[in-house]
Amino acid sequence: GYRRAVGRFVEALHEEGLVVVLDLHSRKRIGSAAFGSMAMPDSESLAFWRSVAAQYADSPSVLFDAFHAPHSRVDARGRPVLELDWRCWSRGGCDVPVDDDRTPTRAGRATYEALGMDDLVDSIRRTGAEQPILLSGLDRANDLESWLEWAPEDDQLVAAFHAYDTADCGPTCWEEVIAPLSDLVPVLTTELGAEDPTDGWVADYLAFAEEHDIGSLLWVWAERPGDPMALVSDLEGTPTAWGELARRWWTDGLTGAG
Repeated sequence: GYRRAVGRFVEALHEEGLVVVLDLHSRKRIGSAAFGSMAMPDSESLAFWRSVAAQYADSPSVLFDAFHAPHSRVDARGRPVLELDWRCWSRGGCDVPVDDDRTPTRAGRATYEALGMDDLVDSIRRTGAEQPILLSGLDRANDLESWLEWAPEDDQLVAAFHAYDTADCGPTCWEEVIAPLSDLVPVLTTELGAEDPTDGWVADYLAFAEEHDIGSLLWVWAERPGDPMALVSDLEGTPTAWGELARRWWTDGLTGAG
């Protein structure tokens, strides 16, 4: 039923002329009552992509975001449990806590051996799918500093970036890291938001992104009462104040947002 629902949604978006990005974002793990984001891919991630990529291998307007937000983990006291580095990001092999980010982690808990972006890209390509694959960097896709050095050998990769005003990579980092990378490979901002998306920070980022031909997807199209980053207030698509501003940007451009 889930697969059919996703398929109907993809078809509906295509009918409106939209390109679709499917990503391994979060999941309910076997034996778990809740869902959340894992720190790094595991064997179930490969099974997911073998299924999804095979289903959409002949759909050039479906892109694959291989793994939503690779990240390090700390315990309840803020002590490192997993310090993710670029070698593990690319090739896997590090020990990762089985707990997702909805579950407190502590040293000594069970782990699994991470799979790397090499494994995910290979799994997708083995299905015959040739469309672009998005790869998010470290620190929940906010760190792309060594992305180019460690990215798999593939000529259809996109660097996926998450931009938030609470994250480390701010305006200086945009100019020193993101802009040079965008001269070499496509960069897509797969999440863009702020604690107050209407205060000008998002507008500044969009102006930067436009200057460097970087695409941006705004967070988040969801009904979330009290969440300032919710673009809509109901499932019919009634825009919030943030949603109204975003709509003006897309129709009138940034200069028309005032």
